[in-house]
Amino acid sequence: MDFVDKMGVFVKKYMSLMVLIASIIAYFNPNIFLGVVPNMNTILGFIMFGMGMTLKKEDFTLIVKRPKDVVLGTLAQYIIMPLSAFIIAKLFNLSGELAVGLILLGSCPGGVTSNVMSFIAKGDVALSVTFTTIATILAPIITPAFILLFAGQWVQINVVGMFISITKVVILPILLGYICHRFFSKLTQKCVRILTSISGLAMVVLVGE
Repeated sequence: MDFVDKMGVFVKKYMSLMVLIASIIAYFNPNIFLGVVPNMNTILGFIMFGMGMTLKKEDFTLIVKRPKDVVLGTLAQYIIMPLSAFIIAKLFNLSGELAVGLILLGSCPGGVTSNVMSFIAKGDVALSVTFTTIATILAPIITPAFILLFAGQWVQINVVGMFISITKVVILPILLGYICHRFFSKLTQKCVRILTSISGLAMVVLVGE
């Protein structure tokens, strides 16, 4: 096992711990991750590009093989989570900023983190990847709509602007990553080993931010 493989194993094994540590550090010293803010969209785009490079045609076959599971999982993602966030915001009478942030969190797809967590928990990684892929594809439409529905009372929502932003930061990088994997598979197989670890570390930094 070379250094890249060891790094990948380390990131997968200690991802949860690193996220917790980053959160604690950011809580006591919020300024430490502020340098990330101007580059946040670039980092997110990089993570999504890495995710796109891992996608295969087989990841979409579960839609046909297990449609019930896929539909239930997607509905849970986009109904239970944003609704729960809205209820919590109301129950605890959160300020506008906290309420909007919580609802935004509940209205976004899981991304690569959910796949990593499924792998660590020895869950159905293939199904998780399918959930993530579908939820991410739907995000430019559903996320702005739910933010408008649940958070519109606290802040003015630019639905079109949010749609464009999600498309640029999420959908396009995933599409480019998938195209690279489709036509340059030998090259991407080498890159994915490195990108997986870098994406995991980038996610930790974003959590701290």
